[in-house]
Amino acid sequence: MIHHNPYHKTYRDVDGFFDYIESLGGDIQSLATRTGITLPPYKKKFHYESWLASCSFYELAAKELGEPQFGLKWASNMPADYRSSGPTLFMGSIAANMKKFLDLVTEYQKSHTNGIAYSYEIDKEDNRLTGYFDIHPLSPPHRQFCEHIVGGVAIMGRRYIKDFALTHVSFQHNMPEDLTLHEKIFQCPIEFNAARNSLSCEYEIFAVEGKPFLSNLFLPALRSFLKVFSSKASTGRHPVTVSVVI
Repeated sequence: MIHHNPYHKTYRDVDGFFDYIESLGGDIQSLATRTGITLPPYKKKFHYESWLASCSFYELAAKELGEPQFGLKWASNMPADYRSSGPTLFMGSIAANMKKFLDLVTEYQKSHTNGIAYSYEIDKEDNRLTGYFDIHPLSPPHRQFCEHIVGGVAIMGRRYIKDFALTHVSFQHNMPEDLTLHEKIFQCPIEFNAARNSLSCEYEIFAVEGKPFLSNLFLPALRSFLKVFSSKASTGRHPVTVSVVI
């Protein structure tokens, strides 16, 4: 169930957001102030803020910086070890099968926001797995944040899952004038003015049961992530120390 007062847990600097804005010559503080957002004193620190304010922030950034494909370009520029990579890959390595992994991931995302409800549907008969990204009913279908999230999932799927390919993507917002980057990222039919935000792929690539499949799929990526993350921790980029034996 989606509750009132939608919130968003943001790690913008870890997501590469600050670097991306600055690379475009944007004034982060000005954008934040004009959309009612108070940035934390230490910009790398996560904090909770209004979901609606966050969406307005991204829409204003796209307009002010002349980047109508802002959300997708931000997704494309995110670092490989961004935000939820570690926890997500870890869940993938310990889940008994893909369904349990998807259940864990959709539950985990609730700790980040109630502005979007994540869910999925499996249609074995049509060999289709569809992920849904349902926006809070108090929020209009903001293009930039929706495209950033769906685009990020597509990029992560292609990065970590063998033979991953999308078969259909849908968005609630109107069709943009330029679809070049959409076509590059999604590589499948894209529907706009749809009832829900979603992406679909063939179910059979996830249908193999058992932990060995998941371990072979995710553990190499998890080891690589931990190696990079631990290196950054030792240099002070992340104020934590990670020690995991796999």
